Amino acid sequence: MMVPKKFHYQFAQSIKNFKKHIDFGVEKICRFENYPVIESEVSRFVVDLNRERDDIKSEQGVIINKDWDNFAVLKQELNKKEIEERLVYYDSFYKKLKSLLSESKNGFLLDSHSMDSKNHGDGTKRPDICLANNFGKTCPKKITEIFKEEFGKSGYWVEENNPYSGSRAKIIRFANEFSVSSLAVEFNKGIYMDEKTFELKLGEINKLREILLRVLGKIGGVNNLNISYEFL
Repeated sequence: MMVPKKFHYQFAQSIKNFKKHIDFGVEKICRFENYPVIESEVSRFVVDLNRERDDIKSEQGVIINKDWDNFAVLKQELNKKEIEERLVYYDSFYKKLKSLLSESKNGFLLDSHSMDSKNHGDGTKRPDICLANNFGKTCPKKITEIFKEEFGKSGYWVEENNPYSGSRAKIIRFANEFSVSSLAVEFNKGIYMDEKTFELKLGEINKLREILLRVLGKIGGVNNLNISYEFL
């Protein structure tokens, strides 16, 4: 995910520092033929598509002001014009998503992300897979259980709504407005990559892909679902 050069002057950090905070490599896991995909055009440090459009003041709202290590992201507060220049990408994404969802009534959207292997602060280990459905509000239990079963029987530690519940996640809630069920899946980076060097573990990526394909095959028999993806 790129940060256009026109925004570089606004940042208090080197652009390279953002690499550890993005969903690195998720597209390698979740991009399949025959399933429609919508991907972000820019880094979440330009605009975070998974927040409400008017969530400007939060430290990690639609415009990220502090990173997950609590360091300042911006040199100074952005003015209205600078904010709107970023929100162009937000509006473009949701225009595409709306078009797809409008054609996918009673379908399913998978919102794909990655997470650091340990919790910020206390350093405790995170699960291998987090399934976020806003405490059952965005996705039927039957579908969530399919994900749990397939990842679980392959030896992965799976948690529902831990450490992320999706309660602030704009995308999965937006899908529900079009009668489309949606689940956010957080992949632990420690499974499929070296978090220091960013080297991808292709064997693990292929394993995760195979599991997802089995899941999608099973979901395809539930209410004749359509599948779509989004990467951030």
